[in-house]
Amino acid sequence: MGWKTLKDRFGILGRILVSEADAEISIFPDAGPVIVVNVITGAVFKQRSFSRTPALEDVLSLPDFGSLASASPEAILDAINAKDVFKQTLPIYAFSDKGISQYFCENPEPGNTTHCGVLIDTFRFFPTKDEAVLALIKNKEAVNEMRRREILKKESQVSSLKSVVEKEEQEIADLNKLIGEVN
Repeated sequence: MGWKTLKDRFGILGRILVSEADAEISIFPDAGPVIVVNVITGAVFKQRSFSRTPALEDVLSLPDFGSLASASPEAILDAINAKDVFKQTLPIYAFSDKGISQYFCENPEPGNTTHCGVLIDTFRFFPTKDEAVLALIKNKEAVNEMRRREILKKESQVSSLKSVVEKEEQEIADLNKLIGEVN
């Protein structure tokens, strides 16, 4: 996918994120609404959560979007369908619930994008596989600790509830003793 060609051809300064599931390329300006490009139609629109912001034309006039405002859907699709050419290919590693993945990028600094269109962040991306594995371990340990605390909280709630149930059962037993008593 030619997200980089799109960015270079139209002078887009905003950060790029490719969403293959939604067939979209999102462009993030330094400030303001996110612009989305449909990779099938070439249509450009504002992200739904920014629907109350200025008109699309006004947003596209911001410098972060380069000359995208004057581009036709056909020209946009031509750029998207072109093969990206990168100045360099550096490995970078990221973790997820599924494990460690290797990506490639021109610049591994946060805010840049991998060759496949994933936005690089400071939380999941690392220059070496070992650093990514260590971060994943730390993340899983934190999640595990959070779950252990939740278990202790639930166990305490269960213990309290058991006490209430035992007290109610004793009250029921005491009431049952009153059946048939003569005053």
